[in-house]
Amino acid sequence: MSKKDTAKLELRKVLQAVVYGLKANFPDTFEAELRSWGFRKESY
Repeated sequence: MSKKDTAKLELRKVLQAVVYGLKANFPDTFEAELRSWGFRKESY
């Protein structure tokens, strides 16, 4: 596996953790929070 693939997998893990953190902290308004953080999709 190349360095780029490894870095991509690590970045994907971190972005998913951010999404889960926002969902946990803002259970009622996480869609709006995701948009305000610049995410357009919920799964990465």
